[in-house]
Amino acid sequence: MVSYKLLRAIFVLVGLGALAGAGFTIYDFWLHKDTEYLAAFDVRKYERSFDVPEHEDEGHLRAYSAYDVLHKLEVAGKKEVILDDNAATEAAPPPRIGPDDLVLALVQFDPSDSNASAVFLRPAGEAVSQDGMPIGNLYALGDTVSIASKPGAQVEVIAIRATEVDLLLMDGEEPMFTLSTASFDVDLSRLNTAGSAESSSWREHAVETQMITPGHFDVGTNDIQTLSEMPQDELFAAVPLRVERDDKGKVRGLRVASLKDNSIFARQGLQADDILLSINGYATTDRSELLRWLRKQDSLETITVEVERYGAPRTLSYRLPR
Repeated sequence: MVSYKLLRAIFVLVGLGALAGAGFTIYDFWLHKDTEYLAAFDVRKYERSFDVPEHEDEGHLRAYSAYDVLHKLEVAGKKEVILDDNAATEAAPPPRIGPDDLVLALVQFDPSDSNASAVFLRPAGEAVSQDGMPIGNLYALGDTVSIASKPGAQVEVIAIRATEVDLLLMDGEEPMFTLSTASFDVDLSRLNTAGSAESSSWREHAVETQMITPGHFDVGTNDIQTLSEMPQDELFAAVPLRVERDDKGKVRGLRVASLKDNSIFARQGLQADDILLSINGYATTDRSELLRWLRKQDSLETITVEVERYGAPRTLSYRLPR
């Protein structure tokens, strides 16, 4: 006859063994959870457990949820990373913006008010995009500048002078560098002195609108003719405008809702989401009133448009054909 004490001893030993095995399994899981496979998984056996479609045209879609389990479990496990002992272990330094990466295209300098000064900076390379629009942006004091070729790198505009801008690297190394406006060779034989008979017409207007410098345009004769012949509904369709209000509900201006590439208004330097604030000082709060006012201006030689772009003020100037 088996002794009850012996049976109890056997049960205790078995229990302790099971407990020790469970503890070892938990410890092993914790120790290797980031580097080893969590468990062996028989994918074929799991697939054989899927329901067989009752009709041939049902395919395997009835088992979609089961396949989704495989996707969520990531049963392939985690691939072991093998490091090359001969490879460099130091991480590559982050990209940084330097004086060779940016071009100072234009300075809007106000010696009496530093906050009114701004600079037009563009990445080194092409100055104009494929659609003829200037590449770059207008920055004021305190603005940060970034470029697509150096993701994550930034510089801050800390000083603006008549022909220069100081930029501060945001990573704290080599704290500052200075950019100067470019100089150009000018054919003086094409210029006329003030007061001469040809001084006001030495540059003829082109048929198509041209950007002379960033923010300054010569409006083409074809564009002027097209705009003058456009009916009101067609004009509003070409440049959809909606009223833009401030936090208190007051009308700030008219926002350009959308704009087609290479449209007549895109050639004038406008962009989608620009907010038109004023034209020659006339507040742009109602599109119908604005159009009536513009059509009364018969003798204009230049037009100045104040806009807000990406939260910053900009000025667009246009010279009209005589």
